[in-house]
Amino acid sequence: MTARFCDNIWTMPKTAPKRTSNVARISTAQQRLGKKIRGLREKHGFSQEALADLCELNRVHIGSIEQGKINLTLNTLDKVARNLKTTCAALLRGIL
Repeated sequence: MTARFCDNIWTMPKTAPKRTSNVARISTAQQRLGKKIRGLREKHGFSQEALADLCELNRVHIGSIEQGKINLTLNTLDKVARNLKTTCAALLRGIL
């Protein structure tokens, strides 16, 4: 914080300006992406285990993706997109 000189008294601002942190924004984006992936998985009638097998991933990994708990690599995003018959761009559209 930066001190201010006001009326012959040095003061510190009481509150810092509020900013949306990149971490919070990314976390929200991961959750939105996870919801979108879950919706497509359910639309196609796949269980988490079936999608995991198609993507050569662990079922727990798919669950973590759907809950927005992990940050996907491009490789994993591509595997998931292809097996859900969509593109990475379509999955990411409207997320950020």
